[in-house]
Amino acid sequence: MRAKSAALMEDPIIEVSKEEVDQYNIPMLPSPPLPSSLAEVPDYALTRAGSLWSMVPYVWQCDCAERLFDLIVERLDNEPLMSAFHVEHGFNMQCYFMMLHVWVLHKRLITEGRAGKFIDKKMFELCWHLVQQWMLLKKIPEFRWNQELKNVQQHMLGMCVALDRALERPDILPARIQRVLANNLYSGEVNPDAECVTLLTKYTLRQLQHVLQVDKKHFLSGTFVWTDFPITHEQLEQVENEMKAWNRLAP
Repeated sequence: MRAKSAALMEDPIIEVSKEEVDQYNIPMLPSPPLPSSLAEVPDYALTRAGSLWSMVPYVWQCDCAERLFDLIVERLDNEPLMSAFHVEHGFNMQCYFMMLHVWVLHKRLITEGRAGKFIDKKMFELCWHLVQQWMLLKKIPEFRWNQELKNVQQHMLGMCVALDRALERPDILPARIQRVLANNLYSGEVNPDAECVTLLTKYTLRQLQHVLQVDKKHFLSGTFVWTDFPITHEQLEQVENEMKAWNRLAP
């Protein structure tokens, strides 16, 4: 496991410097100027100031959760990445791929106190809502709905727990993440050393480093994007060839 981890970490694509992280921040719009005195504040605003002020944190935290959710959905629509990682458009793989990005964002949110906890909760709610939309497309019978949703949530959160445990051993972290992805997202049907799993492992490590380094202001406003993950033509060919060989051997 240590040797495999060392081999994975030799690829410079995993490392993300703080200077590079800052390149993926989205410029924030300037805040409107505050009134210099109460005389400039309309009467209706003064009467509602207390209730509006109390809602300010709730509003921006919900906005942040929605922006983070949009970042997750963007990954699901990224066909080049989906092909490189051999993530098919089936229900299970889509759910696991979505939850992988949720986990990366979750690891940063839990470090941001009460605001991070609230945003984390809202982000998960949006993701479970998307899962239920996919379940509608699968035409899950009503009498099985709650049980199916609970089953999906158990499997998705099970992968998150396994990824958390992988973080407990920094010396073999890359190899453990590779194994978790192979056993969950690929359902144990693909060799952990397959190129698609290796690429996804490096991608996960890179995105985790990136998200953990985004400055607090941009992270809690959701004004950043994922870091690039360049993939060579040779790597894509290797993934395609391995999957063709695997499909020939599959029963």
